[in-house]
Amino acid sequence: MHQSKIIRFKELQKKIGGVSRSTLYRWEKIGHFPKRINLGINSVGWKLEEVEDWISQISLVETNKIMNGKEAFESLPKDVQEHLLNLRNIPGALDRMTNLIKEIEEGKVKIIDSQIVEIN
Repeated sequence: MHQSKIIRFKELQKKIGGVSRSTLYRWEKIGHFPKRINLGINSVGWKLEEVEDWISQISLVETNKIMNGKEAFESLPKDVQEHLLNLRNIPGALDRMTNLIKEIEEGKVKIIDSQIVEIN
């Protein structure tokens, strides 16, 4: 019987780009990431094969998101692009930028004189 290699958190972090423990826990809880395996008291690991499968799936999805996001970003007015670029160094800004682009595309908000304005 084939036994999958188990990797610990530090090795997992290297494979998936330094994601925090709390983020991994949230992802696992909502089914977005393979479940951890209890190895003992205060010790967990992940099946390498499951992690690598997840990385392969995410890579395809993220590549599409990045390309679609880049096209969406470039289609925005220059003042909106500038506003979004100013946000990029603020913690959580990537999520905010993604949401803001989506809200603009959906016509929920627009940016006027570098201010985000909700459209009712």
